[in-house]
Amino acid sequence: ATLVGIANFFASKDDPNAVAGVQRVETFLAIQIGAVTFVGSVLAALKLADVVRGQLSWPAVVRHTLNSAMFLFIVACGVYYVISTDWWRMLYALSAATLVCLVLGHNLVSAIGGADMPVVVSLLNSYSGWTTSASGLMLGNYLLIIAGALIGSSGAILSYVMCKGMNRSFISVMAGGFGSDTGGAPRAAAGDREQTVQETSPEKLAFDLLSSKRVVIVPGYGMAVARCQNDLGL
Repeated sequence: ATLVGIANFFASKDDPNAVAGVQRVETFLAIQIGAVTFVGSVLAALKLADVVRGQLSWPAVVRHTLNSAMFLFIVACGVYYVISTDWWRMLYALSAATLVCLVLGHNLVSAIGGADMPVVVSLLNSYSGWTTSASGLMLGNYLLIIAGALIGSSGAILSYVMCKGMNRSFISVMAGGFGSDTGGAPRAAAGDREQTVQETSPEKLAFDLLSSKRVVIVPGYGMAVARCQNDLGL
């Protein structure tokens, strides 16, 4: 979608004023959302493949402030791109916004934790749907518009449902709060009773396991990411 938007932009070099404002907005959105989705998807794939390890160590306040500043800069470049009448100035605004979007896509995914990866993947899937829909608006292709809208809306709804299930704020996740500690400990649901914690020791746990006739270990997503569920099964 980003390449389609860039090609559509360069096609209007001879007469940029002939392109309507709505078409400029569609082109700008397709390029920027596509840039964020591309960088975020590549980084997420590298993290899942264990090529890139760790996560962004900046404080949440600094990270969210930087992301908000970049978002406002992209919006300002978009407004200047739409109202400008000179093709070269439009190119400068589009290039600056695209570069910032690449950095923004990196920052949005760099702070992820292993257990939050499904939310990231679902959110990136939603982004890809919206940029596909924007590409369909540029090309006048109704199939791309409908398919992109379905993918984008379903991905957004799935991300929201997953955040609610993990007791996380969808707004904080959208701002790049993946795997951060800003949300604190999960809050107990209404009506939950406080229960006594039963402490144990490695020796007692080993004795209980040896005394048991059958032990069931249910691997979670963290074990799947660490690829240790097969070792436990053996």
